[in-house]
Amino acid sequence: MRIHGPAAGRVIAALARHLPKLAVVTQNVDGPHERAGSSHVAHLHGCLHAPRLLRPP
Repeated sequence: MRIHGPAAGRVIAALARHLPKLAVVTQNVDGPHERAGSSHVAHLHGCLHAPRLLRPP
C-alpha cells in the first residue's frame, strides 16, 4: 500500500504505529492525515468527507 500525503503527515503516521495511543488533533478539514495513514484523528472544525444533516431552526 502506498501512503500519500505531505511528509509531515507520513512522519506522524509512522510515529503512531509505534505509539498506539497517539491521537492526532487537526484543524484540516480535507483529510490529509488520514491519507498519510493516521487512524485516530480528531477534527476540530469537522471534515469535508463526513457531511452533517442540519435541522431547520
